[in-house]
Amino acid sequence: MVRVKISILRPTRAKDAGYTLLEVLVAVAIISIVAISAPTLYAQTVPKFQVRQYANNVANHLRFLRDSARQDGRARTLSYSATEQLITAAENNALTPSGISVVAEPLGPWQNGAVEEITFYPNGSATGGRLIISRDAVTVTVTIDWISGSIGVEQ
Repeated sequence: MVRVKISILRPTRAKDAGYTLLEVLVAVAIISIVAISAPTLYAQTVPKFQVRQYANNVANHLRFLRDSARQDGRARTLSYSATEQLITAAENNALTPSGISVVAEPLGPWQNGAVEEITFYPNGSATGGRLIISRDAVTVTVTIDWISGSIGVEQ
């Protein structure tokens, strides 16, 4: 008995190998669209990320000061200089990154003028305040509640 192998698929020939011109043009068009839109997406995403990262770093530093005040039983203070764009806390100085601006505002009517210090007390309370961190059209607010000393980041 002789077996005959029947193939349903077309046999491959040398002329069938490779891509057609139309397939190559479509691939090039898709790659060029992605390459053109990438810088725009990058330019919009980087400032958002930098502002959010800096705001989260400031909030974490404030939480550390609050917890240190509770544990040590001593008041801890974060100082902010708007003219120098400098944040000082526990003998550590941190310059605000270039392009990012920080504005400190009071939370209550009893605070007059600009907030230059935020103090955390051993009982958990704080002087309170709001740090508005922005770059271009991106703004993130770090709020310090004066009663509970809680720190919130609002994006």
